[in-house]
Amino acid sequence: MEAKLKELGLASFTLVGAPDTLTLSIRDSDAKKSVQVILANFPAVVAVDLSFTNIGDAHITELVEALKTNPFIKELDLSMNRLSGFGFATLGSALPATHIHTLILRNNHIDNDGVRRFVSFIADQPDVLLKRIDLSSNHIGDEGVAELSKLLTEPTKTSLTHLDISFNRFGVIGITSLASAVRHSTSLHHLSVRGSFGTTECSAILCDAVFLNESILSFEIWANGIPSEHIRAVEERLAENAKRTREVEAAARRATTIATTTRPEANLKE
Repeated sequence: MEAKLKELGLASFTLVGAPDTLTLSIRDSDAKKSVQVILANFPAVVAVDLSFTNIGDAHITELVEALKTNPFIKELDLSMNRLSGFGFATLGSALPATHIHTLILRNNHIDNDGVRRFVSFIADQPDVLLKRIDLSSNHIGDEGVAELSKLLTEPTKTSLTHLDISFNRFGVIGITSLASAVRHSTSLHHLSVRGSFGTTECSAILCDAVFLNESILSFEIWANGIPSEHIRAVEERLAENAKRTREVEAAARRATTIATTTRPEANLKE
C-alpha cells in the first residue's frame, strides 16, 4: 500500500487496517484535494479521517463528490475543522448517495440553522443509513437540539443509536424537546450531553427521561447538583437495559445457529 501511495504522489496519506477494511487518515491540509484519487484507487477504504485538516465550507462539495465514488465508506471524521452550518447542511444533502453511518464533527462551527437544514435533508430519506453522530463542541442551542431530537423517534432508517451533543449551549426548551424524544426512543443506545447546560432543572428533566427509556445503555452527563437517588435510579435502569439487550442478542444468536444447522425437511427424506 505504501508503494502505491508514493506512486500516486500521496505520501501524506495513511492507510491503516486489514486489506478489506482500510481507514484513510490525512494530516496534510493540502492533501484533501486528493481524496477522490485515493478513494478511486483503494475501494476497500471504509473510514475516512479528515480531522485537523482545515476543511471549511468551500471544500465540502468537492469532498462529498469524492465520497460518492466509494460506496463502502461507513465512517467520516471531520473533527477540528472550520465547517459552519452551511457545510453541515451540504453534507446532509449528500448522505442519501452514500453508505455513511457514522459522522464525527467535533469542534466545528455548526449552528442551529445548519442542524435544521441537515435534519430536513435526511429525516424522510429511506436511503440514509446514519446511526451515529458526534456534534460535541459546536454552537448548537435549543432550536438545534429540538431538530436533532426528531432523529431519535421518527420511524425511519435515520433513527440514531448514538448522539453526542456535549459542550454546546442549550437550556430548558432544548432539554424538554430532547427529553420527550429520549423517553420514546427505541433505537438510542448512547447519549452524551456533558457541559451543555448548567442548571439542575435541565439535569432532572433529562434524567427522568432516561430512566423511562428501555434502550439506552450509556448516558454521559455532569452530575453536579443531581440528587444521588436519581443517579442510582438511572444507573439501575441502564444496567437493566444492558441485561435485556444481552438476552435479546443471545436469543438472536441461538435462532441464527438453529437456522443455519437445521436441514430442510425435504433433505431428511431418504
